[in-house]
Amino acid sequence: MTKNIDGIIKEMINVVDEADMVYTENEKTTEYIVDIPNSNDIDDTWIEVGTFSSREEAIKFVKEQFGADNEGRINLISEVTNY
Repeated sequence: MTKNIDGIIKEMINVVDEADMVYTENEKTTEYIVDIPNSNDIDDTWIEVGTFSSREEAIKFVKEQFGADNEGRINLISEVTNY
C-alpha cells in the first residue's frame, strides 16, 4: 500500500513538535534537519518536517516514518511488475 506525498506531509507535520529545543544566545549547536520534497512543485524548496539534536534521533525518525536505512537514506524508485 502506498501513500501519496500530500498524506505523508500532513502526517509528518502532525508528528513534529517544533518547541522541544531551547538554546542560549551564545551556545553552539549542531542540528539535523529532515526535509521532504514539495509535492506541488518538485523544483520548489523542500518542506522541513523535523529538527533533531542528534543524527541518531533524525535517523530513527526517518526510519520510522519513511522506511529509511541505517544511514537515513530512502529509495525514491520502486520496481513495479504489471501482469
